[in-house]
This record gives sequence, structure tokens and C-alpha cells, in this order.
Amino acid sequence: MDVIRVLLVEDNPGDARLIREMLSEVREVTFDVQRADRLSASLERLAEGGIDVVLLDLSLPDSQGLETFARVYAQAPEVPVVLLTGLDDADLAVRAVREGAQDYLVKGQLDSGLLARAIRYAIERHRAQVERLLRARRVRAGKVLGFMGAKGGVGTTTVALNVAMALAQQKKSVIAVELRSCWGTFAPQLGHTPAENLRSLLDLDPRRINEKELNTRLVNWASGLHVLFGPQKVEEFMAISDDQAEAIIKALAGMADVTIVDLPGYPCEASRAAIQLCDRLALVVEPEAVSVASGRLTLELLEAWGVGGGVVGLVVVNRAMLAMPLTTIQSQLGCEIIGVVPPAMEACIAAQKRGVPLLLHQPEHLAAVSLTEIANKLVAD
Repeated sequence: MDVIRVLLVEDNPGDARLIREMLSEVREVTFDVQRADRLSASLERLAEGGIDVVLLDLSLPDSQGLETFARVYAQAPEVPVVLLTGLDDADLAVRAVREGAQDYLVKGQLDSGLLARAIRYAIERHRAQVERLLRARRVRAGKVLGFMGAKGGVGTTTVALNVAMALAQQKKSVIAVELRSCWGTFAPQLGHTPAENLRSLLDLDPRRINEKELNTRLVNWASGLHVLFGPQKVEEFMAISDDQAEAIIKALAGMADVTIVDLPGYPCEASRAAIQLCDRLALVVEPEAVSVASGRLTLELLEAWGVGGGVVGLVVVNRAMLAMPLTTIQSQLGCEIIGVVPPAMEACIAAQKRGVPLLLHQPEHLAAVSLTEIANKLVAD
């Protein structure tokens, strides 16, 4: 007899007991029900793997509403989610289905047959959706946009993440990857601890780095953004070869409309290989002398690597007041300025505390608007 492993995320003991009893009445399949009464506990269990479907109450002691679903979906996008709601949560549940949930059930209208069918259909629908997506990706060759800092600390990762989110909100399929041999900072910016990351790919021969291997390590974010996180622990730090970098970027480019590559701010063979595959490269600089001087050296390096000037554009991150005129920056670096990000330190800190990019936290902020314009310019080019 088939066994379906169910993670029931429900804090109400009475509701949890009733659902267990309903599923125990089903004869044609066995349901192995494991329960978590907090979002935090459910995320820990999902990280361990081995769950076939999640039954999720959106109202939990440590999370409420759509954010509850978003966190579960981000942690385990490969697992279908069926929502359990009250009558007054129906509109919210419909919105969650649009974001990727498979179905929703009203608690007061449940019986064992309806519940069992919903679970089985959710699993089958999710499997079919994944198969269709994989077939579609095989014939797609999306744009690759690289982001590189003139030096460390100029805000390259923040720019890359927000550009990726801006494009994802336009219903494009977008993958953001940290092509870094050491500490990746997507995770703290998104308030997420990935179960898998880039590091485990690096044990593979480059010829084995393919769509299947990448899919097991991608995290699906709330608004349709897919993320491949960089290493998270010191023991995971490992150099990336040029062959591995090339295999990773080529495979990702076939899986999405746009691949955003967050590159390290230092020269290495992995960066060289990845940049050769970029349709556009955004060089992130600050409007001050040291950053601009570093940018000039970086451009000299890119030229030595054979990267044409038409590929590279500047993104100027103005953390405080503009210290160097844009005309001076453009004159000294000889590159087109794609856009300027105005000061947004407090807004970025607040967004990071929430675990979301600035574009989701304050979409009307001047910096968020500027980042959206930069995203549009990059894909239009």
C-alpha cells in the first residue's frame, strides 16, 4: 500500500486530532502524519526532507497570513502545499494559490474523502507542473546579467537581489545565483537558511552540473524568484573552477528568462568564465575617489579578459550625498551609467530585518524605483 508522508502544520490540538482521524479512515492509501505546531518547527522538519505534502494553517503563533505560506514555499518548493483555512480566510487562501499553493480547504467543510482527494491531487498537480516547467526550460536560453563590485562593500549583492526581484515581479522567470567560493550574503538579506547551496555542486565533475542537479539546490522565493545560495559555513568554502562556473551559468541560462549572477569583487577564473557568458555586466561603484579608482582597474582587467566595453555599464550606489559628479565618474571610467541608486540605508536595514528585498518592503521608495528602472534598462539592452 502506498504511503504518503504528510507534514501537518497546525497549532490547534483539536483540529490536528480531527485531521489525523480523517486520514486514518482512508483505506486505499496510508498517511504518515507528522505535526508541527509552529512555523519554525515546520521549516526545520522540511529541511530534513522526506515530506510528500504539507497541510498548512496560515495562522500560527509565530507567523500569520501569506508570509506563513511564503516561508514554507521558500524552504521546500519541491513539496506541494495545501492550505487549511477558516471561512474568513478564503480570500487570503486564493491569493496564496496564485503564489504557488496547490489548493485550500475550509476546515469546517472537511471530511476524510475530500481531504484525501485534495492531498493526492495536489501531489499529482505539483508533479505535472514541475515536468511541464522542465520541458519548457529545455528550449529556453535566457539573458545572463552579471553584477560585480568595483571593490567590496559597495552594495553589489543588494543591487543584484533587488534587480532580480524587480524582474520576477514582471512575471519573468528569474534565477539569482551567488557565484562565490566563500560566504554568500543572499541568506542574511532574505532571512533564510538554505538546506542546500552552491557548495555541494562543487564536488561534481562539471559535466554532471545540469538542470536536475541545480533544481535540487534552488530555493523558490515568494514572488517567483529562484535563488541559488552561496556557501554558508567556513567548512563549505571552496574555490570554483572556470569549468564549473561555465557549466553552472550555461545550465541556469537554459532554465530561466533571466539569470542574475552576483560575482565576487576580486579577480578569479570563475568570474572570468562567468563574465564571458554575460549579456550585460553591471559594475557597481560608489561616487567617491577610491571606488572610482578601483572601478578603473576593474575595467582594465575586463578589457584584458576580452570583455567589450559595450557589455559593461555602471550602477552608481550613492549611500549618502553625491560626492563626485556623475559626469566625472563617466569621464574617468568611460562607461555608460545605467542608473543611480539614491541613499536608502535605513530602508535597506529595515528590509533586511524583515528578510525581504527593498522592492518588497518599500516598493515606492526612490531607491526601489531606481532599481526597477535599472532592471528594465538591463533587459531592454
